[in-house]
Amino acid sequence: YLENGIKNKAIELFEQILMYDSGNVHAVETLASLYNSVQDYEKAVKMYEMLIDAELNEDKARELQYTLADLYVKIQADGKAYDTYKKLYQNDSENLEAKELLLKIYVNEEDWQKAYELSSQLIKNKNVSVDSILLRIEICIKLKNMQEARKTLVVLSEHSDNKSMEELSLIRILIAEGNRAEALKQISASLTKDYSNQVKSELYYERSRISSNSETQLADLRSCLTANPRNQTALLALYKYYFDKKDYRKSRYYLRQAIALDPQNSSLLQLSSQLDELLSAQ
Repeated sequence: YLENGIKNKAIELFEQILMYDSGNVHAVETLASLYNSVQDYEKAVKMYEMLIDAELNEDKARELQYTLADLYVKIQADGKAYDTYKKLYQNDSENLEAKELLLKIYVNEEDWQKAYELSSQLIKNKNVSVDSILLRIEICIKLKNMQEARKTLVVLSEHSDNKSMEELSLIRILIAEGNRAEALKQISASLTKDYSNQVKSELYYERSRISSNSETQLADLRSCLTANPRNQTALLALYKYYFDKKDYRKSRYYLRQAIALDPQNSSLLQLSSQLDELLSAQ
């Protein structure tokens, strides 16, 4: 099943193995990787926690802790992520991977100033990851530091040959600068290229942000989901679109889809409870 990429069947078999042999390290390790690959992060966390408890090799345990800390960020268990990071950082404060992990935590917590300061250090490292460069662009946009965002865009072009990523970043900078005409021009040009559905979904979403009216905004958001039904940002935009129009049933429909992609997100669950109250009052 693994060789043929049939991950769901492989997961079922390894789960059965653990039912009869809970200490089978190979099964736990394989399940951890499989759960992570299918984005079932909650189950992946449990497997990696089991692996760390059983791991005697210090280097291997450290490697597992980095993966686990990254998963904690994904499930928004920021306290656990921060605690795990601190243990790693205390042992090696100059470790690039540890710093990049901390950057993700700051962004996840929307601590933009700390994120900016740390990303300013990371951007000077020739081995900085593309993900960290992209995060710095996002951080600069949030802080309205457009000059630094454009400088970071140059760094991105030097570190990656992914033109779609570069064009998306440029579009986001143009929108943040208020340059709607240039942003629309770039989006139209990018949509004609042979980019993935995920990229095209992001392009439609960016265009929806600067639509001149609600009809074109709705059309772009629908195109966004046609290209990628798992685009959570678009799902939440549609939730808000219908919420603002007081169409709470359609609003709930899209919010539930967004929650299905991130079932442990407390903020989304709170929105859902509020929406249920509004519907029950109708």
